[in-house]
Parts: sequence; C-alpha cells; structure tokens
Amino acid sequence: MIMFLHKISSHRYLSMVLKISIDTAGTVAAFTIAALIVPHHLWTVQSVWSFALFCAVLVTYRTFSYFLLRNHVSIWRFSSVVDLYKLMQSAALASVMFFITDLIILPYHVPPLVLFIELLLFLFFSGGARVLIRRIFEQYVESPSESGDALKVLIYGAGRAGELLLRNIKSSKNSGISVVGLIDDDPFRRGRRIHNVPVIGSGTDIKRLTREYSINEIYFAISSLSGSQTRRLLKLIDDQVMDAVKVKIMPGLKDLVGGNVTVNQLRNVEIKDLLRRRPVELDKSPVLRMVNDRRVLVVGGGGSIGSELCRQVASINPKQLIIIDSCEFFLYQITEQLALTHPRVEVHPVVMDVCREEQLRQVFSEYRPEHVFHAAAYKHVPLMESNIRSAIYNNVMATISLTRMSIEFNVSRFVLISTDKAVQPTNVMGATKRMCELIVLNASTASQTKFMAVRFGNVLGSSGSVIPKFKEQIKKGGPVTVTDPEITRYFMLIPEAVELVLQAGAIGETSSIFVLNMGEPIRIRDLAEYMIKLSGLTPNEDIKIEYTGLRPGEKMHESLYLEGEECNTNIPDLMIMRSSRSMDNTFSERAEQFAGSCLSMGENAIRSQLREFVPEYHWGASSLKLADQISAVKSDAGSNGGGQ
Repeated sequence: MIMFLHKISSHRYLSMVLKISIDTAGTVAAFTIAALIVPHHLWTVQSVWSFALFCAVLVTYRTFSYFLLRNHVSIWRFSSVVDLYKLMQSAALASVMFFITDLIILPYHVPPLVLFIELLLFLFFSGGARVLIRRIFEQYVESPSESGDALKVLIYGAGRAGELLLRNIKSSKNSGISVVGLIDDDPFRRGRRIHNVPVIGSGTDIKRLTREYSINEIYFAISSLSGSQTRRLLKLIDDQVMDAVKVKIMPGLKDLVGGNVTVNQLRNVEIKDLLRRRPVELDKSPVLRMVNDRRVLVVGGGGSIGSELCRQVASINPKQLIIIDSCEFFLYQITEQLALTHPRVEVHPVVMDVCREEQLRQVFSEYRPEHVFHAAAYKHVPLMESNIRSAIYNNVMATISLTRMSIEFNVSRFVLISTDKAVQPTNVMGATKRMCELIVLNASTASQTKFMAVRFGNVLGSSGSVIPKFKEQIKKGGPVTVTDPEITRYFMLIPEAVELVLQAGAIGETSSIFVLNMGEPIRIRDLAEYMIKLSGLTPNEDIKIEYTGLRPGEKMHESLYLEGEECNTNIPDLMIMRSSRSMDNTFSERAEQFAGSCLSMGENAIRSQLREFVPEYHWGASSLKLADQISAVKSDAGSNGGGQ
C-alpha cells in the first residue's frame, strides 16, 4: 500500500486520476448515506435511474469545480489548512450548482437537507483522505531513520515557530534528524503533543533530558528572539550540559512561513544573534514618502553605516542615489553591489573629499539632492587621539561644507550620523562629533532645510570595531585582548540602526537630536567569551583573555544622553533629546576658523580651544573619573566606528 502510494504520487497523471477517483467515491458515498438518513421517494424501484442521474450530475459538478479552483495542482502529501479550505470552496460551489440545476431541469427535487448532509459527509471523507495520505507519507515514507545514526534533537519552543520547524523537519526526506521532543518554559504547554511529538519539559530539564534521551542537538524555535533572550538561553544550556550538545537556531520565522528555507539552513548561533535587539514592527510609510522618487545623497556611502544606508535607500526606489566617498575601493564595492541588487536605481558614485567645498558645490549643482545623509567621519578613538589635527579638520570641515551646500541648494532634510562619544566626551573624536552636532543644529536657524542628528553606539561589523578584531585574534589562537574586565558597551546590528536612522530622518523636525535605544549593555569580557565559545573553544583554556588597560580617550561606560534629556517618540526604540543649549549664529564660522588653524597649532592649545567649543570635553586623567561618575546614568553606548 505504501509503495503503491509512493509510486502513484511521483506520476503526475496517475496522481490526478487517483485524486479524482477518491473525490468521486466520496461524493457517491456521501450522497447515498444522506439519502438514507433523510427518508425520500428516491429509494423506490422506479427512481433508481433518477438516483444514478443525481449522482452523475453531482460528480460532474464536483470535478468541474475541482479544476476550476485548481485543486488538482495541490500535492496531498503536503496538504495544509489552505488546501482543506480550497476543498470546502469547490465542494460548496458544486453543491450550489447542483441545487440550481435540480430546481430548473431535473425531474425530481432533492431536499436541501440531503444536499447539506451530503456536503458535510463529502468534506469528512475527502478531507480525511487527504489528511490520511499526508500522515502515511510523514510516518512511513519521509520520517527520518530511527537508527543510531539519526541526530536526536530537542526543539526549544512549542509555539508557532516550533510547530513550523517540526513540520519542516518531518516533511524533509532523509533529513537524518529524529525530534525526541519539544521543551517550553510555559507550563501550560508541557504534556501536550505537536504532530504527535510530546512537549517533555522546560529549559531547566535539559540536563536530565540530555542524559535520558542521548540528545545531540538543541534547536531554538522561538519567534522574535532578542539578543538578551538568546544569551540567557545559551547560559541556561551551558550551565547544565556545557559543550555536550550543539545549539542551532532556526532562520527567520517569516522565511519559514513563506517556505523559503529548508532544514539544511538551520545554522549555528552567531554573534549577531546575541546582540539583536527586541524586534519591533515599524511604520515604513514616512520613510517611503521621504525617499520614493527623490534624489538622495549619502556621504561616506562606502563605510559600514553609509553602505547600509545606500542599500536601504535603494530598496525604496529613489529617483537618484548619489554616493560620495573618499575611498575608491569602498565606493566601487557598494556601487557594484547595488548594480546587482537594484539595477533599476540610478546610482551616481563620486570619489571626493567633502572638505573641498568647490568640488562639493559642483556635485550639488549637478545632482540637486533633496535629502542628505552625512555618515562620513574619522571615528576610531585611540587613532584620533594621536591624530587630533586630522580628526578636527576632517570631521568639522566636512560637516560645515555639507551644511553650507545644503542651505545654498535648498536641501529638504539633512541627517548627521553622530555617536555616543559626543556625550560628555573624553576624547577628541567625541568632541569633534559634538561640534558637528552643534554645527548642524545651528545651521537650521538660517535655512528652511530641516537639520537633525542621530546618535547611536557600536554597530556589529563596522570597520575598526571590536568584533572583527576578536575574530582575527581567535583565528590566530589568541590571546583575545580586552581593555578592562568591567568595561561595557551597547551594540546594535547595522540594518537595525540604519532603519531607525531613516525613521528619524523621515519624522524629524529641524534642530532635533535623536537617540537610538540600543537595549542592554554587554561587558566586553562577556562578548569575548561568547565569541570564543561560538568558535567551539573554551575561554582561558583554549584561548586566553588578556586585559590591556584603557586606551587614551576611552571610558569604562558610555552614554547616549544625560538622564532627563531624553523624551520618547511615537516610534519604538527612537528617542529625541531636549537640549537646553541656546543657538549661536557664529558657531559655524568660529568652528571653521578653528579647524583651519588647528593644523599649525600645538596639541595642548588645540585641546584647550576644543573645550571652548565643547565645555563638557575632558581629557587626561580626569576622563577616567568622569567616566565613573556617569556610569550609573541611564545610557546606550558604543561607537559607530571603532574601539571597545
């Protein structure tokens, strides 16, 4: 029987004949039983031919509606609720057609009650046949081998995501996976069954279950799993079974629902899974209105933030996307990438230094951008401490030139990408970014352009950040170097950060500073340990962790605002700052003079004058004390460029 079904299912036309035959038999059986249940003259000897006529007409209509609604293209071994719904539609349509025909043409009239009972019985017979065939295939044809070679797996999560993953595994032929059971922390779900697989415990039972069932792997199947939840679950497993089982994570729930993934795409937990913020659903209509069919300029478009800005802007169908970067290689990379992913978008790459104002004016004159995103800056903290003239000149002059051109050419919106280092800065990079914020805010007083800034901290995978550094150190066998065992930072994935930057740019009014809510802080020491463990190694055994001390300009803890300055917006994870600092129409002019003259000034003089523009700027030994003072301030942190 099983082999017969398997051979039939692999032949297109034989499979269709079998389906029609089953539905025909179901129709005749249902009509016969319904006629027996409801007493009627159909069962007299004289009415036998009329009864046969009724069955023939009903079967004809069932077959017609079957093809009309394309039920014949469905594969019964994969039958779902959608297929059963289509079966109900076609069956009901056939019954209505028969009822109308019976009233107008046929010599005898079948009572409506008979037709109603027949419809219910047919759905029971035909729908049951579909479910039975699917069950036979799952149980005997496609189920993984129960031999000792099969991986014994626990699925963590008995909700919708767990059901989807379990179904995906069961329908994958020769997957080599035997799902022993599911575990869930919801006590209401324990003891129940999903696709005949039991929910056998919670996260605290992993040690017992691993020993009892010889578990090889655990799959996380929890939709909308945030980074903090992932870290908690990994710690829960690690405390019980150490490295005795391998942990894998399912792809995105949307991909599973859409059927775009296979069991083979289950992957090991990556560092991005540990840092992901709580997923939120954003209203994308303001961003669509801002970007769609508009001319958008991204400055620093070859960098980590800038390139993601380009990718997301390109996906919203801009009229033109102008990309400026001083590095031809990075600019070439993003241009080639966009040519492949968004070939219809008109992209104009420009290699230039935006500090050269006359050349910048030519770009604005030629392309007339309507929105400007300024993501170009020197960001690496220790490197800028030893190159303070370059940091000031590049960061300050570039911002002045861009704001001036935006005013001159009536740009609609200007968004500066800022950093947590701009808050109570203890380093030159942070002080220059604070100057850039003030330049942008003060520019709004002389223009109709809406000027705003967006602050956020570390982003995963940015150039010069700690993540690629740790990866390289682990690859070489260690040691992994951390500045201090208690130093903390906040992290966010680049696509998440850029998505919120676009939201801020779309809703922001002039003179606004937005702050991204970056979740909970992570100790860099813990991050190093996570990365070592994800590499299949043991911290301080296979790979040593060494502490090197804080580098020049670094804080123990960062902050994106001082407590009391923040105010929530109607967009999740996006806050706006209340600034008490008054506008200064001469600020940009004085900043430009300072940036131009700093190239010939001594370092101490530069730092002293820098403090005149940013009074909260501290450096040297006092920076460490300041960092300790503000460590308790509610904050989000990290640099969108480099350093720990």
